[in-house]
Amino acid sequence: MMGLYEEEIEQIKEHRSSDQSFCFYGRSFENKDVEVLSKLLSEHPYVTELDLGCNNIGDEGAAYLTVLAGLTVLKLSRNNITGEGLSSLLAMQSLKYLFLDFNALTNKNAQQVLSRPIQLCELKLAGNEISEELYNQVNKKAEEYQSSHSTNGCRR
Repeated sequence: MMGLYEEEIEQIKEHRSSDQSFCFYGRSFENKDVEVLSKLLSEHPYVTELDLGCNNIGDEGAAYLTVLAGLTVLKLSRNNITGEGLSSLLAMQSLKYLFLDFNALTNKNAQQVLSRPIQLCELKLAGNEISEELYNQVNKKAEEYQSSHSTNGCRR
């Protein structure tokens, strides 16, 4: 486990960084690392983007991220998120872009997305065990939200 480096922890704690985005791609983070990171970042509402792709994060780690109230972009591609984690993440009010490519999501989880209102401009689900039909329906739902909110939160 690589985890957070002491220097990164101190930088976040002391708020020496004005960065709005942090990238921890491919760092072998596990749920416990995400717990520590979420606690540190929750004290800094300036953080709007977080890349935790290509780690070993599951549903527990996804749930820890929900304390990041200002997060608008969350990249969790290539992790181990299932439907439980997806439910936690969809409840995040500020989130507009969610990347969950190559996780452990299924058709049942895609139907879960379709059965509730979502406020996402983009939801990436490629590489999961989701049929092409459901995948396209989820994309269409996000596109509809995006087109109706193009001046209020969606960048395109």
